Amino acid sequence: MLKVKRLKFSEEKLKIIFYLFLFLFIFYFNYRLPLDPDFGWHLKYGEEVVLNKRVLTRDIFSHTFIGKEIIDTEWLIEALFYLIFSYWSFWGLSFFSAIITTFAFFLPSLVFNGSFFKKFLITLWALYGSSSVLNVGPRPQNLSLFFFSLLVIFIFKYQEKKEIKYFLFLPLIFLLWSNMHPAFIVGLGVFFGFLVSEFLLADRKEKNKTFILFLIFLFSFLTSSLHPYSSEGGGKVFSFELVKSLAFPLSFIDENNPLGRVRVTIGEWLPPTLVDFSGTLFFLGIAFSVGIFLTSPFSKKDFQNLFLNIGIIYFSTLSARNVPFFFIFFIPLLINKIDEEKLLSAKFKKIFPMLNFSSLMIMSFFIPKIFILHNKIVTQGSSLEAYCEARRLPCKAIDFIKKERPDGNMFNHYNLGGFLIWQLPEYPVFIDGRVPGGEIYSEFETVINLKEGWDKILEKYKVEWMIVPPNKLFEDFLTEEKTWEKIYSDQTAIILKKVKGKK
Repeated sequence: MLKVKRLKFSEEKLKIIFYLFLFLFIFYFNYRLPLDPDFGWHLKYGEEVVLNKRVLTRDIFSHTFIGKEIIDTEWLIEALFYLIFSYWSFWGLSFFSAIITTFAFFLPSLVFNGSFFKKFLITLWALYGSSSVLNVGPRPQNLSLFFFSLLVIFIFKYQEKKEIKYFLFLPLIFLLWSNMHPAFIVGLGVFFGFLVSEFLLADRKEKNKTFILFLIFLFSFLTSSLHPYSSEGGGKVFSFELVKSLAFPLSFIDENNPLGRVRVTIGEWLPPTLVDFSGTLFFLGIAFSVGIFLTSPFSKKDFQNLFLNIGIIYFSTLSARNVPFFFIFFIPLLINKIDEEKLLSAKFKKIFPMLNFSSLMIMSFFIPKIFILHNKIVTQGSSLEAYCEARRLPCKAIDFIKKERPDGNMFNHYNLGGFLIWQLPEYPVFIDGRVPGGEIYSEFETVINLKEGWDKILEKYKVEWMIVPPNKLFEDFLTEEKTWEKIYSDQTAIILKKVKGKK
């Protein structure tokens, strides 16, 4: 009896070590500085919520679309970002974001049964398949990944236990989610898809439970409609134009739809590429997550999961930024579907303890390396000056602007807009990440690419000076006729000023 107790204690201890290692491995994989160009304006919006006690529904940070409706759908997480940053700077924000993203990938592995090696391999696959999105660092979308992970866990647990309790907190989750990131619509869509499949496949005894689930969905939909916006703005959160821009292929999107223009003009909104490492893992993940259903007899649960999987695959192939949603569903799907006892012969079963142990060894080898690499980057970028140097942002150029105080409206590069809103709020921007589509973006492209009519656009908005990344061709073209002069330059930016009296 004593030996049995020792064995059980040993197994529990090994399990604790494995999950600790897995958590740390995922955490340090996601522990990064903010690389999102929108990071600056998110902090500025959070400042408005915390200090001025208001949620912005109209633009106040530009001179080109000032006063136009731009609903701050992420106000709650932006306020939290601002508070964390105010106390703990870049380190605190990177830590908080890494924790949230870690739980999104860790929880599906924790709550379902399976061997260590299987869980480690599947999680590793999911992390590197999502790496092109995760390497951006802190951003509101990370909260969507966490909430989506909870929803997926609830669905798989309900399939296993058939207990309503797994969905009771969904109305509260959707209340928080809808005020943190617009991808709550994806969660509602997946939940509704699950309910439809559950209703179609339910027997008479299960119909009552399905009815209760539909009531929970209805309450979740209602709570997700509770926003501190104007009635006009709040109604547009559920507009057909938004759904169409997020859920339809590019060929179906109207070119005049400003929301749809986002997926045409911004790289991460384009369909994911399949030729790089993460893209190849994504393609293989799609093939494997569908092909795995051919390995065993088809059950009701298999039909539901295949149905949901195909829907999530479709959504993930629309835009590169959607890929992590697929992999979050991918983790519990494979953990539950792959049965080592049935797939492996007796000879291979004997080596499984060694494979489990090898997963611990691999993580113990890589965790210190990932920690040293990412912690060094985050620590070195913990001050604004160091962050600017690490991200090649124009902090010195901004210091120059504050000292020289140029008159008139500014033209800026799109990728600098969010940072300028944060660091140079006294100068309204020309464009930033809040308006990646529409007329303003087209006008920005015309100017930055020096297409026909670029000068008319600058006259239209009374632009007197501009800040853009170093571009010799752009600089030479504007200064050749002496209508513009360069007043500042470094490795991150050049500042050009219109010569007075010149048209």
